[in-house]
Parts: sequence; C-alpha cells; structure tokens
Amino acid sequence: MKKISLLILFLTSVVLVQAQVTFIVENSSSTQVFPTLQEAIDGAVDGDILYLPGGSFPSPSGVGKSLTWIGVGHYPSATEATGKTQITGTFTLLETADNTSLEGIHFTSHFYLGTSNETTNVDHVTIKRCRIDGNVRLKYNSDVARTDFIMSECVTMGEIQGNNATHALIEKTILSGRKKSIISMSQSNFDRLISTSPVENGSYGSSYCFQYVTNSTISNCLLRRAYNYWSPYQCTGNTFSYNVFAPGAFDLSGNTDNNNMESTVVIDEMLEAIGKLDAFDYSDDFHLKDGVVGINAASDGTNVGLYGGDAPAKVTAIPTTPHISSKSIATSTDDNAMLNVNITVEAQDN
Repeated sequence: MKKISLLILFLTSVVLVQAQVTFIVENSSSTQVFPTLQEAIDGAVDGDILYLPGGSFPSPSGVGKSLTWIGVGHYPSATEATGKTQITGTFTLLETADNTSLEGIHFTSHFYLGTSNETTNVDHVTIKRCRIDGNVRLKYNSDVARTDFIMSECVTMGEIQGNNATHALIEKTILSGRKKSIISMSQSNFDRLISTSPVENGSYGSSYCFQYVTNSTISNCLLRRAYNYWSPYQCTGNTFSYNVFAPGAFDLSGNTDNNNMESTVVIDEMLEAIGKLDAFDYSDDFHLKDGVVGINAASDGTNVGLYGGDAPAKVTAIPTTPHISSKSIATSTDDNAMLNVNITVEAQDN
C-alpha cells in the first residue's frame, strides 16, 4: 500500500510540475528522484524500478544494470494527460543487464541486446506493451545460445533478429513495416501475432515473415499473404497450429501443419479497422470482424490473434502501474489562494 501511495504521489507531482521532468528510482527501502534519465540510471542499482514520465528522452549510451523500466505508455488516446514516454536513438542493453524488464515505452529506433566487444549475451529480458520503430536484436554474435527473451503486447516496425537465439517467447504482438519480421531463432514460441505487412515471399525483395526459424511453435496467428502463397523461408522442424493465412494459400513444407486455415478475404477486410497495411496507425482496430475465419478458431476455442486466450492484449497498452487518465489544473488561484486541481488516477489490474 505504501509503495502504491508513493507512486501515485509521484505521478501526480509529474503532472503538477510539467516544466520539470522527473524520474523516480524505487526499491523496497528507498525512493529517489532525479532530473534526468542518465542521472536516474547512474543512481540506480540492480533490481531497482525506474519510472519514466511522459516526454521524449535521448537514449543512454548503453545500460549495464538490471532494472525494471516503466513508462506511462505510447498510445496517444491513453496518454493525453501525461504525454507518451519516448526514447530516441538506438537503445542498447549491455551484458551485465540480465533480467531487465521494460514496459510502456516508445523506442523510436533500434533495440539491441549486447555489443561487439562483449563475450556473453543479455539474458531474461522482457519487453511488454512497447513500440519499437527499428530492429530488435536479441544477441550480438551468431553462436547458438539460450536467451529466454520475452516480447508481449508490442508493436514492431522492423525486424526481430534472433542471431541464433533460443527459447524466446513472442506473443500478442503486431508485426508491421515493410521488412522481414522474425529471423534466425529456434526452440521458441510465437503465439497470437498479427502480421499485416507485405513481408512474404516475392514481395518487396523476397522478404518473408519467418526466416531461418527452426524447431519452434507458431500458433493462433493471423498472417498476411502478399504474393502467390504464404511460406516461411529456410524454416524446418516447426509446428504451425491454428493460424489463419489471409488470403490463402500457404505452403509449410518441412514443417508440421496442424489445423491451419485459409481466409478467402484479404486481411484488412477481416479486421475491424485497418489503414495502411505496411504502416501501423493508432486508429487501427485489430479485433476480428464477426463471421470471418479465425473467430472461435484458436487452439483454446477463442479468437485467433491479439484478443483471444485467457489474457488478451490490452487495447491501448497501458502499463500495469496506476494510470493518470485525466487532469484539470486551474490557471490561477481562487479567492483563498488555493489552486483547483483535479487528477484522476486509475489502478490497473494487469
């Protein structure tokens, strides 16, 4: 209760003092406030929680600490009171940043795990409810290694480059942009993805949604076909289950085909509202329309895609922390020298 109260107090203070950007670093015994992102990182120790306010901040040169990063979100409709949290420039975690978690942040460029002069990987990294406009690189070198990387409820505009990473989980994520999507991974799980961009074979320079992915499971996804047929490239030993290819057909040679489906209509006619297929827009609505292939057709009997299962994706990707949904601050004090302030903070259940 004390921790939640302190966080609400911090969030409220950020709104009241908008001209002063404030970062907070918290652990079980202390709470510290810093004026810049770099100072907050410097003042944190492994295991701390770093709360980022709304605003646009340059990426640090490299982060070598195991921290939990929590922004205010990236959907405009959910961050009207605070502004979204945005980090510009390539963001890099160093090999000493194992067990890092990041939520509610818009990364405007690449997101890299590891650098050329490091000898080990960055393991157990979780990215949740974030947007990444550049490429995501799970490890620097190409040696096969377990990373236990997790990406959940995100929007990606570039490639997810595994570099022979194993045991990753990528779920409830939108794959957009005109590039290849998921490359060089094995023994991993891809669940409830939506790929809207024309990244399959023959289109835009022989790109594919999956390349060099082996011995993995791909399930409950909605995948756009942009050329003659949908096909993964140099992918073997995978099990494709309960996916919808829109519009059919598909070729899963070298892999197991388990209850996959073809749609007779294009993917933008299957979704409630979609603009440009090769460019994500916040006005898009990725819910399936009634009556299309994929309704009640996932492995658990719910809908294919982001919003099925027992824990559907959160529509506006609000982080799990208390959320400032509205604010009203008077421009001057009243007759009693009091400033009228109304701020609504809503608890989040997930």
